[in-house]
Amino acid sequence: MLENFCENELSDGLEGQFAKKEGIWSDEYPFGLDTSGAELDMLLSKAYLCLHGISLTTQNHSCSSSLSNCSSVSFFAPESVKNGCQLYRCVMRIYSGKARKSPPKKILEYISSVLPPIEDTKTNKAVRQFIYANTEAIGDEDVTRIPSSFPFWVWNKNSETLLGESVSEVYFVRKGLSRELASGPLPLLGSGKESRDGDRSEGDSTEERDMVVRQEIKLYKKFLAAIEDICFSPNNYASWYTAGLCLTSKADMICDRLGGVQVSYDASAMYHVKSVIKQLGQESPSDPPKECSRINGIGKTLDVYIQYSWANFSSLFEFSNVMQGSMNDNESHSTYQMEALGEINALYEKGDYYAWQNTWGSIFVGALRSMAYRCFRVSLHLAKESLTDENQETVGLVAEISETIGTSLYGELQLSTSFGYPMGRMPDKTKYRLAEKSLTCFQYAIDIQTTEVSESTSRIVPLWQLYFMKGKCEEKMGGTVWRDKLEDGETVRLYETLMEKALLSYSIALSGAIKFEEEDGPPDVTEGGSSHGKTEALYRIHASRLKILIRAIRLPKSDRENAEREALRLTTKYWFGGDRPASLDLKDLRDQIWLVLGNVIAAMVQCRIDKPFFHRSVYRHAQALCWAPLFHDPDDTTGLGSFGTVPAHKSSILRGFNSGMSCIDCALPILKVYFEKKRPQLCAVWVTSSTSPSPFETLNDSNRKYNALRCKYTGAYIDCLRLGRKREYLETLMSWTKASRRDLPAFYHVSAEARGGQPKDHPNKDSLLRGEGYVWFAKHYTNRAIAEILKVEIEAEMQRELSSKTETDINDKADQTSRIKGLVENAYECFLRLNCSFDEISDVLMRNSDVSFTVIEVDALISGINVLENATDSATPTDGMDVDKNARSAAQAKTATEEGREKVELLEKALDKCQKLFNNKAGSHLAKQRKKLKMKRKSSSGETSIGTGAATSSKSEPESSGEGKKQKVQHGEEMTKKTFVVGVPDGLSVGSTFQVNVKVGPTFTKRVKLKVPSNNSKRLRFAVSVPKAAVDAEHSTKAS
Repeated sequence: MLENFCENELSDGLEGQFAKKEGIWSDEYPFGLDTSGAELDMLLSKAYLCLHGISLTTQNHSCSSSLSNCSSVSFFAPESVKNGCQLYRCVMRIYSGKARKSPPKKILEYISSVLPPIEDTKTNKAVRQFIYANTEAIGDEDVTRIPSSFPFWVWNKNSETLLGESVSEVYFVRKGLSRELASGPLPLLGSGKESRDGDRSEGDSTEERDMVVRQEIKLYKKFLAAIEDICFSPNNYASWYTAGLCLTSKADMICDRLGGVQVSYDASAMYHVKSVIKQLGQESPSDPPKECSRINGIGKTLDVYIQYSWANFSSLFEFSNVMQGSMNDNESHSTYQMEALGEINALYEKGDYYAWQNTWGSIFVGALRSMAYRCFRVSLHLAKESLTDENQETVGLVAEISETIGTSLYGELQLSTSFGYPMGRMPDKTKYRLAEKSLTCFQYAIDIQTTEVSESTSRIVPLWQLYFMKGKCEEKMGGTVWRDKLEDGETVRLYETLMEKALLSYSIALSGAIKFEEEDGPPDVTEGGSSHGKTEALYRIHASRLKILIRAIRLPKSDRENAEREALRLTTKYWFGGDRPASLDLKDLRDQIWLVLGNVIAAMVQCRIDKPFFHRSVYRHAQALCWAPLFHDPDDTTGLGSFGTVPAHKSSILRGFNSGMSCIDCALPILKVYFEKKRPQLCAVWVTSSTSPSPFETLNDSNRKYNALRCKYTGAYIDCLRLGRKREYLETLMSWTKASRRDLPAFYHVSAEARGGQPKDHPNKDSLLRGEGYVWFAKHYTNRAIAEILKVEIEAEMQRELSSKTETDINDKADQTSRIKGLVENAYECFLRLNCSFDEISDVLMRNSDVSFTVIEVDALISGINVLENATDSATPTDGMDVDKNARSAAQAKTATEEGREKVELLEKALDKCQKLFNNKAGSHLAKQRKKLKMKRKSSSGETSIGTGAATSSKSEPESSGEGKKQKVQHGEEMTKKTFVVGVPDGLSVGSTFQVNVKVGPTFTKRVKLKVPSNNSKRLRFAVSVPKAAVDAEHSTKAS
C-alpha cells in the first residue's frame, strides 16, 4: 500500500504535472521540488528495503539518511509488472547524474525477472540468426568491414517499433534495463591469483569448477543483456562490442584449461645435436601439419555454446545429449558433423573422459570465437560510421575495438593450435592468414589515431604499443615462409620483405617507447612479466635478429650462402649500441655473421642489466651460445654440433662463452638463472597485470601463454642438463617439482578422469605416462632425462665390464657390482615415479611401433638388470635380458606386437628382480598386479597372453581363506603398543628410509616406514599401535 501510494499518488503525480519532456521517466524532479522529491525517494527506499530486501542509497540528494536501522527481510517479487516498473523509476532517479555510480546489477536483474519476456519479432530473429550462424569465423573478407551476411535492413527500422508493440511502460523499462545491464566492465573470475596461477591443492576440484561455472553464468547474463539491447537499438556499437567481449572472455577461460601447452617447447630450435634430434623423433615434430577439414562448431546454430557451461561435467554431458537429439531430429546437418559427433560420443563410451571433455572444449572455443568476430566487426563498422568532426571521443573507441580484434586474432596464433573440430596443430597457411588479418586491425588502429587525433589529445592505446604488435604480426607472417624460395621474376624473397617490415616496426616502437617513458616515467616493475616498456621493444628487435641468423644456418648447404647474405642485409641495419662498424663490410661472410651474433648477445645481456627480472633475454642468450659452433662451422665437420667449441679469439667476443668448454656447458649457467632456488612456480617467470594492459600484456597475461613460456625455459634447462650428464641437478629439480601443485590443465585432466569430481590421487601420484600442463611436463621431461643418463651410465659400466680382465681383483669386482646395483636402484626409482599400473605400461609397450610411445624408464631398468645379472653371475653380456644390440637385430624379423610382448616379459622379470633387491622401495602394487595377471593367465585355458605364447601347466593355487589379509582398524577399537625388532637392509645410508610389514595375530598386518639410525646399528627396535584383540589372538595361538 505504501509503495503504490508513494509512486502513484505523489511521485508520479509531481513529475507528470511539472516535467516538461520526460514526464514520469524524468531522472530529476521539477525545479523547486528537489527536497520534497528526495524525501519521497527516501520513503520509497525504506519501503523497498522492508518489502524486497533492496537497499538503495541516497547520498547524492540533499536529504541523506541512513537506512541501517531498518532491518531487511527475505526477497519478495513485486506484486505486479507495474510495481516492477515503479521500482525501476525510483532506482534510476536515485542513481542519476554523471557523478554517481551505476545501479547495482542485482537490483536490475531482480526487476528484470518480473517483466514479461521480449517478443520474438522479425528483427530479433534476424539479429540472433546472424550472430548464431554456424559459418566460418574469418574468411577472406576485410575484418575491418562488416560481414556481408549481416541483415542491413534492421537499421532502416524505427527503434520504437522493433518489438512489435506500442510504446508502453514495459517497453521503456525493458529497454533501459538491457542498456544498464550491458554496460560496465566484464565480471572477473575469482581473485587475481586464482585466475593467473590456477594452483589447486588436493580436494579443491569442486571449488575450481564451481568458480568457472559461476563466471560462465555471469558472462551469459551480460551477453543476453547486450543482445537484448541490440534488438532494441541495432545501431548501438557499444552493445555489439560488449557481446563480443563476453564471448571471447569465455573462450579464453576455456582455452586456459585445455591441454597442449607442453608442445610449445621445440628442442630442435634450442640446440643442434644430430643424434639427439634423430632420437627425439615425433616428440619435436618438424614436419608442417597438413590442411584438413575443420569446423568451428557442431549444430545448426551456435547459441548453445554460450548457454551451456563447459566446466561443469554434468552440464557438459547434458549439452552433449542435447546436441545428439538436435542432430537426430534435423537431417540437414552435414555428414562430417554427424561423424564428428559420433567420434566424440565414442570417447565418452570407452571411458576416455578427458579426451571427450577436451574435444568439446576445443569446439566451444571455436564456436565462441566465431560469434565474437561477427559482433566485433559490426561494432567497428558502427563506430566508424558515428565518427564526426565534433565527436572526437569516438576515435579512441574505434581504435580500441580494432585493437581488440587484432589482439584476439593474434591470440589464436599462440601455441600454433587450431581450435574447433578436430583440434590440432595450425598449418602455416592458417597462421599467415590470421597474422595478416591481425596486422590489418593494428594498422587501422594506427592510421585512425594518426589522422583523426591531434598530437595533444591523449590516446587510449599508445602508438608505440600498436607498432610493437604490428611488428609481431609481420614477424609471424615471415616465420611461415622462411623456407620458401624465390618465385619466378622475384629479386627479393617474401620472407626478407616481411622481416624487414617487422624490424622497422619494432624500431619505431622502441623510439616511441623511449619518448613515452621520458614523459610519463618508466614502468614500476618489481617482478618479471610483460610490462617492461622500452626493454620489451629492444629485446624484440635483437631476438628477431637472432632468429633470422638461426633460420639461415639451418637451411641446406645449397641455399645457405644466399640465406646468410640475406640475413646480413636484415640484421646489420639495426646494430645495438651505436652505428654499424665501418670495417664490417671488409670481412668475409663467416666473420660478419660472427660479429652480428656477438652484437645480438650483447643486447640480450643489456636487457637483463636494465631489467633484472626480464626473463626472455636469458633464453635467447643461451640459445645463441648453443648455436655458436654452427655459426663458426655451418657444415658441422666435427659432427659435435652444440657440443663443439670455438677458437679462443672468437669465443672472447661472445658474453658468457668460456674458451675450451662446450657450448652446452656454457649455456647451462645462463639458464640456471631460472632455477637458482626453489620456487612455487618452479621457473622464475612471473605475470604482471596493469590496470590498462597493452595488447602484448593482454596476450601474455593468459594462463596458457604463462605456462607455455615456463615449458620452453624448463625444457631448455632440462635438455642442457641431460646433454651435459648433470644427473644430480636433475634429481634436485625432480624434488622441487613435488612441491608444485597442479596447474589448470593438469587439474582438469585428472578431474575429468573422475568425471568432474575430486581427483583420486595426490598430485605427486599422477601418472607420468599421460598428462597435461606445465608441472606434468616438468616431471615427465625431467624423469625421462634422468632415465636416459642412467641408461648411458649403465651401458658404460657394461663396456667397462667387457674390457676388464678375467683376473680382476675381487675388491674391484665388488665395487663394480655395487656401482651397477646403485644405478639399477636409481633406474627402479625412475620407473616407480611413472605412477602407473603394470597394465598401463604393458599397453604402452605393445604400441611401441610408434617412437612417441617409447618409455625410456623401462629401457633403462631392463638394461640395468641385464648388466647386473651379468656382473653377479659372471655370464657373458649376450646372455640373459639383453634388449640392446642382439635384441634389436632379432627384432627385425618380428612384428611390432611380438616385440612389444617380449619387452613386457622382460619388464616383468626385471620388476621381480627389483622387488627382491630393493624391498624397501615402494611399488608392491606392481607385484600384486602382476600376480593377478598371472592368475588370470592360468585361469584362461592355461595359455600365457604375454611372452612366447606356449602352453603351460602348473598346480592351481588354493583359494585364500582370508588369512594374512590386511585388516582395517575399526572405529573405537581398543589399541595397545607392541614392540618389534627388525634388521636394517644393507647398502642404505644414514637417514634413508625403508619399509617393513608387521603382522600381529592371524589377520592384522600393517606397513611401517622406518629410518636408518645414525649409530650404524644393524638392528632397529620400534613400537606400533595395534588392536588389542589381535595381540590376544596371537597369544592364544602361541598357547595352543
